[in-house]
Amino acid sequence: MRKLAWIAPIATLALAACGSSSDTPQTEEEMAEAAAQLTKPTPGQYKSTAEMTEFEVPGLPPAQADQMKQMFAGIGAQESSYCLTQEQADEGFEQAVKKMGETDGDMDCKFDHFRVNGDDLDAQMSCSAPGEGKATMTMTGTLAAEKQVIDMKVAQESSQIPGGKMNIGMKITSERVGECAS
Repeated sequence: MRKLAWIAPIATLALAACGSSSDTPQTEEEMAEAAAQLTKPTPGQYKSTAEMTEFEVPGLPPAQADQMKQMFAGIGAQESSYCLTQEQADEGFEQAVKKMGETDGDMDCKFDHFRVNGDDLDAQMSCSAPGEGKATMTMTGTLAAEKQVIDMKVAQESSQIPGGKMNIGMKITSERVGECAS
């Protein structure tokens, strides 16, 4: 399903970044500097969950929409666990922000705004890919030392989507659950 394939890298970037900068930095370095001001996560074992909060494809027949919604809900209802080392925690969110600024193949993404106020994040990124259309991703949430909660919405426009538009919303939560297993 090529027309939906490029949403996954955008979502992955959001999950990987879960933190960022001040008021619309223009360069990768400015974003990384702003990200350095965020609360650094506490090292340890984390549980991460993603929950679908919205799925809408105007113009898609109901049976097909239900099938796609179930497919995305299955992807979104994932739970994972990971160990955040002391070294990774010390890096904070700087490396993730730098990676978000990198171009991935034909996909071109840029931040429309990126604001942090204490532990609160408000960001919007626009992406486009030749022949695939464009997408706007908004991320709002809280990035505390032991728990990060991000509400992410992706609005995609493409001639390859029935009706030309698709909206997907997800709530991504990562929470420290203890020490890393040895």
